[in-house]
Amino acid sequence: MSGQPAGAFDLFSISVEDASAIHPSNIIGQGDSFTITVEFKGNPADPTYGGTWAAIRNLAQPYEIIVYAEALGGGYEGTLAKKVGALVSGKNSYTVDLTVPGGVPVGPPASGALKEGLYLVGATVRIPTFPQWVGYVQDTFVQIAPGAA
Repeated sequence: MSGQPAGAFDLFSISVEDASAIHPSNIIGQGDSFTITVEFKGNPADPTYGGTWAAIRNLAQPYEIIVYAEALGGGYEGTLAKKVGALVSGKNSYTVDLTVPGGVPVGPPASGALKEGLYLVGATVRIPTFPQWVGYVQDTFVQIAPGAA
């Protein structure tokens, strides 16, 4: 996936899990809540930015995760979920869960649960230090289906 500074920061996974735990996990019943898991990591061994990563991590700098959806063939396009957290001293890998309760996105033009359709899901992670650390991953789909259980 992609992150900068290259070699020192990376988003490497995004996955979706239906709250009902019926597989496949990325087919969600319309109006059901679901969880999006984002994984990212910093590399303290990077020869150029490893020391900077260790410093911002040890200072418990904040991070922000935003998960987006883009409809294929018409439907909602915007922010599904947001979460703010803080880096932890000594920790390099992070797994963060974001919930879309009742399938209702947090961003406009949200008006109720996601409509039936296929959505490409992506996430960004931003650590607003200087220099800013940012990355993205976009490699999973969600199918919203009425009556899926």
